Amino acid sequence: MTQTFSVTFSRNIATILVLITLPLVTVGFFIVPLVLLPELPEWVIFTTICIALGGAILLMIRFLKRYVTVPAEVAVSESGINIKLLKSTPVYFRKVYTSTWEGIENVSSNVDTQQERQFYLVRFRNPAKTVSLMTDEVASADQETPFGEALLGFVSRYNDSHQSTPNQLIHHRGFFDGLWATALTIFSYLAIIGVFYGYFTNRETFGFWRVIQVLCFSGAWLIAYHTNRHRGKV
Repeated sequence: MTQTFSVTFSRNIATILVLITLPLVTVGFFIVPLVLLPELPEWVIFTTICIALGGAILLMIRFLKRYVTVPAEVAVSESGINIKLLKSTPVYFRKVYTSTWEGIENVSSNVDTQQERQFYLVRFRNPAKTVSLMTDEVASADQETPFGEALLGFVSRYNDSHQSTPNQLIHHRGFFDGLWATALTIFSYLAIIGVFYGYFTNRETFGFWRVIQVLCFSGAWLIAYHTNRHRGKV
């Protein structure tokens, strides 16, 4: 029996490109005049930098919401998965992603602690593409969404029937299970330790606001990382 769900679709590569490209272009647009006009007063430079950063953030958020994350309809059944985008966008030329379970390499359940939503990464074997499917339900540390239960249920049944062919099994590697995530977590802990050490030994260099800044960025990552790692063990 086919089950259909409404989700928000995005692709990791598109999100990463937007997060990198738009801030660089926006900030560069404001920084170039500062380089060409080095005699500007400090207040002008400070104001320009603040406007550039604010503009980059607003433009990035608007672009992500309007073009990168789009509504989609997902149908899952014993035969496979079908993803249909419900909105046209210049970022995605392909409107339909469909595959049998044999063509799926990885499916994982993850929690976005910033939006308190659950998202599911689905990686296709050929062509190799990873898509993110986010549900509207509020995330729960110990319970899947209806879409997650259906998706993971079909994956589990497929794996159970293919135990004799390990190379065809669908993996469950989450967004936070890679080596890069572990390395970033270690770096975050080291950054927190380092900034506290610097604050108590050299406050002229490591001021209070620098400590707050490091704690905010590192804390946000550590909360997301440990939430998902703990969830994977439940």
